[in-house]
Amino acid sequence: MDDFRQMINVDELTSDDTVTLARAAAEAIRGLNHATRHEAGPGQPSAAYDVLGALALAAARIGQVHPLPRPRARGRAPRP
Repeated sequence: MDDFRQMINVDELTSDDTVTLARAAAEAIRGLNHATRHEAGPGQPSAAYDVLGALALAAARIGQVHPLPRPRARGRAPRP
């Protein structure tokens, strides 16, 4: 499955759906960890590049899940 939107109605997402997607992502990473330690791992450099490219894209999208806080001006107290 290339796109989670094929299995979830984006207009009706709930908190539970969000948690389910996060857990699926964690399990996918776990599966990659196992796959790369066995013969099923990337046999060719091109496969390794594809895997690394997909992981880099996933890492780049993490900021959309929880944006990093913006720097505050000096001398200002942090918000509660």
